[in-house]
Amino acid sequence: MYNSYRMGIHVLQLSVDGTSTWNYFNHVVNIIEIRMEQEQQQSHTSVETSAAPTTPASSPTTPAASADNGLVMGILCYLGPLVIVPYLVAKDNAFVKFHIKQGVVLAVIELIIYVLGMSMLFWNFWGLLSLLNLACLVLSIIGIINVVQKKEVALPVIGGLADKVKI
Repeated sequence: MYNSYRMGIHVLQLSVDGTSTWNYFNHVVNIIEIRMEQEQQQSHTSVETSAAPTTPASSPTTPAASADNGLVMGILCYLGPLVIVPYLVAKDNAFVKFHIKQGVVLAVIELIIYVLGMSMLFWNFWGLLSLLNLACLVLSIIGIINVVQKKEVALPVIGGLADKVKI
């Protein structure tokens, strides 16, 4: 549980510092890899010392720890290209899978807006593209709020498209 909160704090610190998305992605992946190694080491030590009973509070697979992991993975779904992390780590969780689908659709729309904005042909529509960027930001915030409240609510416009995504 502590590790999930620590990962969330790292994510918030990185987003405030203005670190590039690639560094941000690498840092989150490193944190996840470290956490997985710690869990593997704990499972190896618990197998070797089978005579000593483990308490549910210290076990990394407690319901609270998995709920916090689902919460962090759900939040990552709405942070653009970071939707890859939950897809690779927690796609078997139904709650996270729902948010992965919406996050993928939102990331694709953000990518399309970015490409259109960078091409010289659509510079006349920069106002419209800016509004679309703002709409994506608002949808991301709504999605994160839904994750924190542990709701599976379809986002406007995105929800209908996300139902068609097969994961």
